[in-house]
Amino acid sequence: MKNIMAIKFYKIKENGVPLPYGCFSNFSRHLFWLDGLTWPTTEHYFQAQKYKGMGFPPCIAQYIKINKAETPRIAADLGRDRTIPIRPDWEQVKDDVMRKCVLKKFQVYPDLKKILLDTGDEELIEDSPYDAYWGVGPKGDGKNMLGKILVETRAYLREYTHCPTCGTTHRIKEPCPPESFVVLTCSCGNEDLIPGDVMCMGLKGMMCGQCNKDTGWKPKKATLEDMKRLWPDYGKK
Repeated sequence: MKNIMAIKFYKIKENGVPLPYGCFSNFSRHLFWLDGLTWPTTEHYFQAQKYKGMGFPPCIAQYIKINKAETPRIAADLGRDRTIPIRPDWEQVKDDVMRKCVLKKFQVYPDLKKILLDTGDEELIEDSPYDAYWGVGPKGDGKNMLGKILVETRAYLREYTHCPTCGTTHRIKEPCPPESFVVLTCSCGNEDLIPGDVMCMGLKGMMCGQCNKDTGWKPKKATLEDMKRLWPDYGKK
């Protein structure tokens, strides 16, 4: 029977040298796009959400200020500033906010995803000497919620992929969902199959492979029959 060990993380570097699991920290510098903005770290995103949807000018300003904070430490300090009111449901939603940004980080960076998946079934522990909620705290008996969320993320990434082909998230062992594709029909009758997110870029300038013209494409959502007809290897592994 395999022995399950614990992997501890907290700092990103030690004496200027990157630590093997430093990327598990919310302070790790891994840029990502979420909710219409670019975030320098998951710490930036997490702290900003305390002020999301509040509607008051100081809260809106704080949200933007955190997004643009020079370091995750500054972002964290801004998020703990209680001179500006935070959303009343924060205690109820904060775990899901953390799940959302942590998952995005590990979806965006394949190297980070590999590091996480390579931890196998080991317990992941944020060995924070201060925080007894996200880490284990000074007594070592804290909730370790960040470690638990990383374990949840690891399990999710084993089963699901954010697919570069269709632009959606689906189970790794399943083919791209038909509804994520669009069938384009040229005026000459030629049909083409494209990911639905490509439609956001517009059809102007898209040339037909049959008549070699940019004609009036007619788009429609793809069906399973369309996928099998236009993608010979669809569903095959």
